[in-house]
Amino acid sequence: MKRKLILIFTPFVTLVILTIGLLTYNISIQRLEENKEHLIWQNLAQTNKLIDFNLEVFLRKCEMIFSSTTIQEAIGKDYGQADGKEIYNAYLNAIYKTIEPVIQDLVYPNLTLKPSPRGTGTDMIKVVIYSNNPSFPKDGQLVKDYGQIDGEGWVEEMLSNSTRPYYRSLFNEDGTDYISINRVLTDFRNLRQLGVLSIKIPVVRLAYLMEQDNANANLSLILLDGQGSVVSEKADAAYAFGDRDLRTMLELTGGNGGAKVFDYETDGKKYIYAYAPSELSGWNMLAVYPMDEIYRELSPIKSAVAITLIVGIAVSILLTFAISVLTTRRLEKIKRKMDFVKRDRNIVLSELQGNDEIGRLDRSFNEMIRKINRLVEQEKELQDQKSSLQVELLQSQINPHLLYNTLAAIKWRSKKEGVADVSLVADKLIRFFKYFLNKGAVMSSLANELDMIAQYLDILRFTYEMELDVTMRVDEAVYSYHSLNLILQPVVENAVIHGIRPLERRGRLEIEGGVRDGSLYFVVKDNGVGMDAETVDKLNSGAYEHASGGYGIRNVKRRIKLIFGEPYDIRLRSAPNEGTEATLVLPALLPDRQL
Repeated sequence: MKRKLILIFTPFVTLVILTIGLLTYNISIQRLEENKEHLIWQNLAQTNKLIDFNLEVFLRKCEMIFSSTTIQEAIGKDYGQADGKEIYNAYLNAIYKTIEPVIQDLVYPNLTLKPSPRGTGTDMIKVVIYSNNPSFPKDGQLVKDYGQIDGEGWVEEMLSNSTRPYYRSLFNEDGTDYISINRVLTDFRNLRQLGVLSIKIPVVRLAYLMEQDNANANLSLILLDGQGSVVSEKADAAYAFGDRDLRTMLELTGGNGGAKVFDYETDGKKYIYAYAPSELSGWNMLAVYPMDEIYRELSPIKSAVAITLIVGIAVSILLTFAISVLTTRRLEKIKRKMDFVKRDRNIVLSELQGNDEIGRLDRSFNEMIRKINRLVEQEKELQDQKSSLQVELLQSQINPHLLYNTLAAIKWRSKKEGVADVSLVADKLIRFFKYFLNKGAVMSSLANELDMIAQYLDILRFTYEMELDVTMRVDEAVYSYHSLNLILQPVVENAVIHGIRPLERRGRLEIEGGVRDGSLYFVVKDNGVGMDAETVDKLNSGAYEHASGGYGIRNVKRRIKLIFGEPYDIRLRSAPNEGTEATLVLPALLPDRQL
């Protein structure tokens, strides 16, 4: 037994511990990956919102200039006959004085910015108006000729939807990389196009924003325009993605049902890839983190899990050995006790200490032996009483014959003496007791039952000198069925003795029977004293314990439930001084279907 326990439980416990260890390790990887994905997504979303916030500031400045009627009037005016002073006033008092207060907090350089990674250009914001008014002189700085951009692809795309701001992707101008927010300048009075307003933002400013709160050198952040071209990226990204990878990522973005974070593999390496679309510009912000970094972070957890597994397996083997020794030692004591009982069942039995399964098994064995000893003694007593019991059974068979013979003698003596009513009642009583005893059978025909009830009612009239009217309406079909012996008699007796007899007026009893929905039904109704609602409820529930009024009904209910079960029952309806109605529902049993 000990060897079997060790051979069975040691591999089992080892397998369980290994499974738990591997599950723990896998769950740790999964949780760490989920946490890292969550952090990457939060970082990405925060950076995306930061860039959107700054672009929204530039957009609002652009809208303020776009909406200025002063600039619209100055740009759209015909200067064919104007002198230099009028043109000077248009620049100074209309254009500069309108634009400068709007953008004065944006155009100055930010000394904290790093040099542009694609050149040594400036980080200053530029505001340019490309005017298509040939009579308005251009200074080449704030106002330029519309012909410089006419026909370019981005201009054509902007003009196709001229009512919305247009975000121009990465372009280089004078050695500086820019993006720009552009609006088609329109004269609100006649909706005539006046040119293009462009706010040019150095990309170095976006790169600066992407560096904020992104100190992790292994996290790559990439800002892509609507065509998937790189606008800006984190300067110290650990992995430089090519155009092919970026296109693949964007395709995965659409093919994953809009998933924001998922795995991406390229050149045999796995990465966590996340993206967040800009609600303002429609561009996409991408984040990529190498999976190798997660595995590197898991290295201490892997070592801890391995050590825990080794220690757990060693401890489990020792515990299995110790438990097997303790278990088999106590089982051996029970086995020796069983050997002693085989030789002498009256031996004094000791008990093992403990409330575990072995302790309960030992106590159950002791109790079983004690019960066996008691049963053996009872069997001996039963054998001693067998002879006297058989004699008593023979005597009990004589008693019914003595009762019938005595009643028959009373009947003939009364008839001889001319007491006809006594003779008639004695005859009915003989027939009643023959049916009552029924040779010990449980079932009898309903024809005999109904005939016995008629005899019984005559006996009650004679015995109690009652004035009783009886009406019986029973379908002929009922007489061919069988049911429990004496199933109606207690109900009739209860109605006469406890309902009608206490009356001071003539009693009336109605008995109705028939077949309905494949079942027998009987209704016994009297005009007696009735019962209160509490008594009726107790009788219907079977909880009535009063011996004089409820025993017969309760006995009938118990017999029906015991023999036939649901849905057969007896139900009462009654009220004080309004009589009682008892309804019995019984199965329709033919003689060949008796229980």
